[in-house]
Amino acid sequence: MRVVPQVGICSYLANWGHRVTWVISSNDKHQAQPFFVNEAEVYATYYRHYFPGDFILAKISNEILNAVKRIHLAIKIFKERKCNIVFSREDVFDGLIATYIKKKYRVPFVLQLSNPVEQELESFKIESRRPRFFYYLLGRLSRFILTRLLHQADLILPISKWLKEDLIKQGIEESRMMPLPEGINIKTFISKNTQEIRQKYSLDNFKVMIYVGIMDKARQLSMLIHAFSVVRGSKDNVKLLMVGDGNDRENMEELAQELGIKDDVIFAGLVSHSEIPEFISAADIGISPVPPFSFYKVSSPIKLFEYMAMGKPVVANEEIFEHREVLEQSDGGILVPFTEEALANAIIELLNNPERAIKMGQQGREWVAQNRNYEILAKQLEKRLFSLLGDSSYEITEVEMNNLFFINKVREFNINKMELHPLIKTKWQAKCKTASNANGYKKHIQTLVDIIGFKKGAKILDVGCGVGAEVIELANLGGDCTGLDGAKDVVRLINKVRDDFGLRVRGVYGDACNMPLDDESFDIVMSWDFFEHVADFNQAMKEQIRVLKKGGRLIIPNANLLSPFTLFDLLIKYPIRTRGQYGGIKWLFTKGKVRENIYGTGWTGKDEDIHTRLWWKRKMKQYSSDLEIIEFTSHLVKSRGKLFRLLEPFLGGILIVATKRLNK
Repeated sequence: MRVVPQVGICSYLANWGHRVTWVISSNDKHQAQPFFVNEAEVYATYYRHYFPGDFILAKISNEILNAVKRIHLAIKIFKERKCNIVFSREDVFDGLIATYIKKKYRVPFVLQLSNPVEQELESFKIESRRPRFFYYLLGRLSRFILTRLLHQADLILPISKWLKEDLIKQGIEESRMMPLPEGINIKTFISKNTQEIRQKYSLDNFKVMIYVGIMDKARQLSMLIHAFSVVRGSKDNVKLLMVGDGNDRENMEELAQELGIKDDVIFAGLVSHSEIPEFISAADIGISPVPPFSFYKVSSPIKLFEYMAMGKPVVANEEIFEHREVLEQSDGGILVPFTEEALANAIIELLNNPERAIKMGQQGREWVAQNRNYEILAKQLEKRLFSLLGDSSYEITEVEMNNLFFINKVREFNINKMELHPLIKTKWQAKCKTASNANGYKKHIQTLVDIIGFKKGAKILDVGCGVGAEVIELANLGGDCTGLDGAKDVVRLINKVRDDFGLRVRGVYGDACNMPLDDESFDIVMSWDFFEHVADFNQAMKEQIRVLKKGGRLIIPNANLLSPFTLFDLLIKYPIRTRGQYGGIKWLFTKGKVRENIYGTGWTGKDEDIHTRLWWKRKMKQYSSDLEIIEFTSHLVKSRGKLFRLLEPFLGGILIVATKRLNK
């Protein structure tokens, strides 16, 4: 089953902590269970042919009956997930479903538009489908409904900036549109082992041109077959690999036979989306001929970016605006008019200049990675979706992620000039070492930002803040942060960073069971691995609820007693590291005991009083009148999915996310 690129782009948002669920149609009746694309959950409803045959009334009836099935599933999932946005591509029935959900549940409706509204009607005319009258009526009805959907949508995502300009001319407000062009996941489009494909289709020792896409009559691919015939007339060792299917395939096969190149034109048929990189990798040149009809001119051909991502030089026609702009900017291929002679000459030119072809392929891949990677497009979409919801302050840009405190600014801060407890210095230096892996550290901070629901300007409290690393980093990103701790050296360290760098962060010395902080003064209160040390759990919890604003978010990540990783640390690693002072078998019997000056840092509390998930669930029920639990999970299950659900009590740590009830 091929998942369309826009699903891939939007689903990429799930990598940043958003919950994304898709409902799509599938021809695979065995695909009954949901699956995941980029951490987004996809439900595929089997497209059943209730009425057999190709007659138009049968097709329409099948569409309606399958749409009814999809709407029941979509509404069920929407209510269960408590979604904030409903998203649809330009399919008429899916658009109507999305409009219904928008009105019933009062949520924003986002419409992704891949083609101009008149394309279906114009395609019917070009392909001369019969009965023509019915198809004409169907095209007119489709155009009418899509036009209504455009006016209903809160945000429209046209496939290109040229389609956006076309919609503006039709009276659609520019403020409701953001172009979302085609893109690819650069991580999946990497060099593949070509041996299997080349052997299967007898391509060894041949130069291969490839076309990937629909083979309908409106595509006028006979021009490509004729052009390849010219290439074959001047080159012996060439093949044309056609990947895809459509209503014009048989005609093209007959044409290849008439031209005497049947054995040199290979029709591979439909392949899964995951196989496309392998087919392109087996080729030498990518071909992207698109007829210069008005509705195609404003398109964004996905094949262009797939070829470029695989490092293949591209031959494309210049009449398509996206072709022209991309290849002029990237120098990743050759632009030609939409004629067989021009197309053939460009292919021959690349075959005669292999070094130039290789350089074009390299330049094309670099351009795609920098401009059309899913991650880049998804960041743009995420920003606009937050704006649609009335809150643009969630956005943490790539520029800000490159300017993280512990990656750049910490070099200007010499901790050795401060008289601090050795353990605090060691932990600070460990954080610096962790940040030396820039990519890994960025992901860590992005995860932190996603979990707490970070907003610029948000007032954040970290109770038991360690060495203050997290509150310093969040302040560096624009938060108004406070770190409370029972170790005076930690407080001094945080305030020294504040004074040296002018960050909105402060260290506060105090008891977590009696915090010197005002009531309802924080938007976010977090306490990472804190409750396993606090002397009085109930009092500490009450204090955190007290200082949290109504509707504010409480974040409690903690270790899990049943996790084998936790037990290894406490029974084996800790006693070795502390020379028998902490941890070990005796810890099982003393972990509930309150100690003075624990670890010699001035802290007073318990020695790793860790509990199970069941214990935490029972404990949190005591605060159900004050808190609404949003999430109770483990990081490992959250990242790996349902297969790990049965093992959840034994895997990873415990993550609790709750909000303070508004009536408190």
